[in-house]
Amino acid sequence: LVQERHEVADLYYASGTPMAYLIGNDGLTEINRIEGAQAILGVALAATRQLERVPDQWHQPLPPTPNPIEIPLRAGDLLPDLTVERLGGGQLTQNDLAGKRTLLFMFDPFCAPCVNLLPDFARIHADSRQPDVAMIARRDPSHIFELAREIDMPYPIAFQDNWEISRLIGAQVVPAAFIVGADLRLESEIAVGQQVIADLHRRLRQEHADRRLVSLSALLQRR
Repeated sequence: LVQERHEVADLYYASGTPMAYLIGNDGLTEINRIEGAQAILGVALAATRQLERVPDQWHQPLPPTPNPIEIPLRAGDLLPDLTVERLGGGQLTQNDLAGKRTLLFMFDPFCAPCVNLLPDFARIHADSRQPDVAMIARRDPSHIFELAREIDMPYPIAFQDNWEISRLIGAQVVPAAFIVGADLRLESEIAVGQQVIADLHRRLRQEHADRRLVSLSALLQRR
């Protein structure tokens, strides 16, 4: 079954993939929404065994690995060295981000929540008062070219072959975004998921609004 954009996902509050529900013969969901490949496989296994109740441990995510490489970067951490090929030629490195604020966006063209966020990123990039935007995408660049015919993507776009840059930042998931300061240190935690990234966009707009209020107040005081 194919949805045109995300109309079915919205009905089921599925903000990312993979997500699933187990629905009984009566049309009612039998357990809460299932998130992640391991959890979905566990529920599928339980269903094939025709168990009366799915054991809790079968539809819970696996515990996080203690591998320090997979610990996400935090606000204040220095951005690791990175070198990725840019769309249209050349490379994007951490030095290209130095001296300015950048909103770095981890993207997959087959991820519906990622695509939904593109208009917001274009607006932020076009606003000189907001951070610049840079995208690091996965998959064949031809998918990005196809998408760019329909949606404005005016910022630098680079590609990771698999998850190598995502592993460096400790977030092997899309969509993900974070702000890098002029000193190449993270100004924000890594935001994961459409709603959390949308909240990050709102904070950026509010930050600009607060600065305008402070400037107006200072101007009135001087007068």
